[in-house]
Amino acid sequence: MVLRPIWEHIDRVTKITAKTFEGEITLKLDPYWWVPKDYLKLDPDRGSEEKFLNMIETAHALGIKVVPILEVSLTAPGSYIYEEHPEWILKSIYGGYAVFWPWVKAPRGYIVNKTDPGLIKYVTETVIPHWVKVWGVDGMWLDPPSMKYCDPSVREICEKVVLRACYKRLITVKKAYPALQSRNIENALIKPIGPRRIAYNRWEGNSSVTVIVNAGDQHHIVIVRAKFSGDKIYLEDLLHGDRFNGDPKNLRVEMPPHTAMVLVELSQS
Repeated sequence: MVLRPIWEHIDRVTKITAKTFEGEITLKLDPYWWVPKDYLKLDPDRGSEEKFLNMIETAHALGIKVVPILEVSLTAPGSYIYEEHPEWILKSIYGGYAVFWPWVKAPRGYIVNKTDPGLIKYVTETVIPHWVKVWGVDGMWLDPPSMKYCDPSVREICEKVVLRACYKRLITVKKAYPALQSRNIENALIKPIGPRRIAYNRWEGNSSVTVIVNAGDQHHIVIVRAKFSGDKIYLEDLLHGDRFNGDPKNLRVEMPPHTAMVLVELSQS
């Protein structure tokens, strides 16, 4: 039986700030996230420690093992790690604390450096012994073990391959076309169906885009069904500036290896 979360948590934090190459920005936090305030105290909103221990005892009597989730990957203002051990938080190359990026994948706070010796000692010598010996749990689920972060040298690598410029271009495009932020989405790929190739349409009102990605090592000619109207349309790839035309219901597009396109219809005046 997995329990999540059992710890005493801070009051809801709705936003945090982070520094980027464009300056300081405000990020909204996941409203369903419980940020740990004290790893050695139970959440009082879920009952007393006595009731918790009775639940553990009952579960064991029924042959059920109890495994709570232990979260030490992310933190926010007011939490134990943020207030008591800020040295355990990863530092951003732009100043301040680091956050997971793209933010939408983990909108839950600043990233904790799980390789920090102080954090490892605290978890292994304080938290785990307390949970096992005092509360009687049978183990813990360390969440999430796959949290990604990188060495500052990655910045230099990104600059060499012009990734920063591409990323800035992508952000500009996304802001300019509301359809890219819409929840209206449908599959657009007709053929060839296979791994590492996707195509989808997104739309908002009268605005529509078709996104095509070839993440493979081979060149492909893909056929997609776009959401644009008419028998023949004129298109522009917002990422590379290429222009071409075709039948939106049976659109033929050449995709080199490791390429993405964001297609919009050109107005013909």
